[in-house]
Amino acid sequence: MENIKIIGEPQRPRKSFSAWLRERMGQSVSVHEMGMDITEEAQKPKRSFSAWIEKTAGRPLRLRDKIIGVLLIIAFLSAFYIALDANKYRAMVHVVDGEGRVGVNPTTEALDFGDLSRGTSAVRRVNIANGTPIPMYIIIVETGRLADIVDISKNYFTLAPRAEEKIEFITYVPASAQVDANYTGRMYLFKIPTFGL
Repeated sequence: MENIKIIGEPQRPRKSFSAWLRERMGQSVSVHEMGMDITEEAQKPKRSFSAWIEKTAGRPLRLRDKIIGVLLIIAFLSAFYIALDANKYRAMVHVVDGEGRVGVNPTTEALDFGDLSRGTSAVRRVNIANGTPIPMYIIIVETGRLADIVDISKNYFTLAPRAEEKIEFITYVPASAQVDANYTGRMYLFKIPTFGL
């Protein structure tokens, strides 16, 4: 058999950091002589949020600052939860020509008052249940064109623990309403825990 010769660069042995540093510096200086400690550099803590706050404030955080920060975070998360937990209903009514005409849509997913002629009204009901052991403060917010012609039977009230309440949304189409117009909007039902306060 022939001898096979591999041409290429021979593989160099790996150097330690201190050997590499000596080679680069052209001197035989140890890492510790230069005032560098590799283990200390590797173990430096990463910047934290509290360190950034302290740097921004120009002083260390006091206990009072930390308590205020925690309360603000709790308030933000509570508001976020309340907004996500809100019941949202699309609401609509279609104005038709004629007198005393009412066409109701039986859907339960939206507050659809159906087709109403001018001078007529319709009622939709929503059942609110509080299945928690904490009282809830109920707020209903109306938006859109429909908010001008809808009345709510009960708003801004406290719902007792494990209780139910029926709320009526009553719409009345005024005589000045334009025929074939659509009144649309949204109803947001917020349930805010009161913790007995």
